[in-house]
Order: sequence, then C-alpha cells, then structure tokens
Amino acid sequence: MSTPAAAAPPVSLVMTTYNHGRFVGEALRAALDQRYPALEVVVCDDASRDDTWAVVQEVVDRYEGPHTVVTHRQAANVGPGANTLHAVSMARGRLHVRAHGDDLSMPDRVARVVALWRRTGASLIAHNALQSTGLGQPATLLRPAGPAEPLTLEHICGRGWTSQMLGATFSWDPRLFEVFGSFDRRRLVRGGDHVLPLRGALLGGTWYLGEPLLLWRQHADQMTRKTADFTGSTHVVGETLTAYDLAPQLQRLVDLRAVRRRADDSALVRAENLVLQVIVNTAASWRSHRVALRSDRQVLGWAARGDGPGPGPIDARAQAERTTAGRVEQAVERVLAVHGASGRARWAERLRAAVAELVAAAEAWTLARNQLLNDGLRPQWRPA
Repeated sequence: MSTPAAAAPPVSLVMTTYNHGRFVGEALRAALDQRYPALEVVVCDDASRDDTWAVVQEVVDRYEGPHTVVTHRQAANVGPGANTLHAVSMARGRLHVRAHGDDLSMPDRVARVVALWRRTGASLIAHNALQSTGLGQPATLLRPAGPAEPLTLEHICGRGWTSQMLGATFSWDPRLFEVFGSFDRRRLVRGGDHVLPLRGALLGGTWYLGEPLLLWRQHADQMTRKTADFTGSTHVVGETLTAYDLAPQLQRLVDLRAVRRRADDSALVRAENLVLQVIVNTAASWRSHRVALRSDRQVLGWAARGDGPGPGPIDARAQAERTTAGRVEQAVERVLAVHGASGRARWAERLRAAVAELVAAAEAWTLARNQLLNDGLRPQWRPA
C-alpha cells in the first residue's frame, strides 16, 4: 500500500556500497522500485575495487522513475563508518532508511516504516528480515512475524545484541546523529547496531516492526566476518563474539552516563546498572573462552584481512592487546571474587570499585584491539 503523495514526508533511502558488484544492481533497483512517492535514494560507494561503481552508474543511467537519485564515490577507501556518515550528510529526508549494497529492500519497505514512524514518533525503527547466504539461496525468517512493538530502554540495556536490532533494517530520525554525534572509531570499529537502538530509546523511542521488509544476505565478504575469526573451534568463535560484543556495551555506558549528567532519573540509573551487568557477564564469558584457548595451546595472531594490509610490524600492537587483555582477565577475577563474598563489610562499595576497575581495563583493551582492526588486521587463533 503506497502513501498518498500529498501526505508523504520526504524520506531518504541511504545506501552504502563496497565491493558489492555481485549484489548492488539488484539492491539498487529494489531501492528505486520503492512504492513511496517522496523518496530520495542516496548511494555512496567507498572506492570499491570491483565493478560496483560501474554497476551503480549503469542502473542510475537507465532509471526513468520518479525518485530523486544522488550518488557519490569516495576518492579513497574511508571505511564503513565514515562512508555511512558521508552518505547521511548528503541525505535531505526527514527520515533516513538504511540500506546496504548487498541487501534487497521489499517494495513497501519505506512506506511501512514511514507509517509506523508517523504513528509513534520513534527516533529509530528496526524491522524483521529474511536472511539468505547469497544469490539464489533459500531465505528464512530472521524472527517469527509479529506486530509492531516498542523496545524499551530497560529491554535494550538488559541484554546485548538481539535479532530485533539488525542494523541492516534500521531507519532513523536524523536527530539521532545530531544529538549524539558519530561513533569514536577507536572504541567502536563495528557494532553500531548494538548502540543506535539505545540512542533511539533515549530520544523519541525505538520500535520494532515484525514484518520482513528486507532480504539480508550473509556472505564471507561482510565486514563483520572480515574483522573477526569465525573459522575455528567453539572457543575461538566464542572469544571472537564476546570480544566483539564488549565494545558496544562500553559505548552504551558512555552514552547513558552522558545523558545522566544532563538529566538524571531513576530509569537512567536502572539502565546504567543493567549495562554494567551485561559488561561483567560478557567479560566473564570472554575470559572463559580465552582461558580455554590457552589450555588448548592456542595463541592469538593477527593477519591482513584483504582490504588493505596492516601498516608496518604488528608486534608492538599485538603485545599491547595481550597486556591489556591480561588486565581484563585479572579485573574479571576480582569482580567474581568480590561478588562471591557477599555479606562482608562494605561489600557493595567493594563490588562497585571492582566493576569500575573492570570497565577501565576493558576500555584500555578495546582501544588496543581496535587499533589492530583499524589497521586492516583481523584476529586469527592458531596452535602454539
């Protein structure tokens, strides 16, 4: 069902691309086929090394429809975060609908999201998706279909990432970036889909729409898979995932504390305590995987991930990661020891101090690990 043109607020579908030559033609045509009358389609290519840009130009040259099309190609690769911010800066809509050059938007995606946005005033909307491993592969529902529902601050802060927070499905009010700004990529290389729902909940609200409005393609060239090690044992995957999850939780904590400084209330206190619990649980799980890998005589190395080799020798950076990781392990041990000694004098005070020590250690380790990731390297566990 399309929205009447006279009532339709201007919306931007913001598509970013990088080496999506196999997918981008279909993805862009799906964006241009949206049944929404006031749509701007913004495409920003991050200096792809394959034929992505040529495919984009061909599709745009042949397009004769009603939507406004804006394209840009970076002169050099700037990374997914900076490329997204550039695309957002070019968008002029009152709502930005996120798109990637390897995913496929359903024809009514924009219209259905806009309808929920106008009804709720939400600052961020996510929705259900079909997921597929590539071209021609069968698709399955990411989550059971269901009605629209709000994702409350407590719901978001009480857990890590869930399938209701798939970044590929996000749409947001531009104020989300105007109020909070961009991410500090030293802290957060990947994982914005963990953080943006929290920011939405702190503004006009975050909502989830249960309709599958996107085909989400999973493949080896996705940045998440290129910056992590998903190829080894259960403990290798577990260490990778918990390390990945910890950085967004630290960013959530920074955001909550910034808001609390401006307007403290009991809901924000509760939210901060929930995030701290998740940080402790995530760090403890990460430590257990790391200890198990050492017991299996595995060591962590770093390899070029294929989209730009890491500059210079990596020994010093790898040593910084090992040193700060050791401090996180020690801080986790201290939190667990204090937690297990409940009932002793000044227990709550000692526990708060131990958790603060863990947060500081995790921040330092995240910065060290992310320096390696930002230099074009990925973790690689191997036998000693």
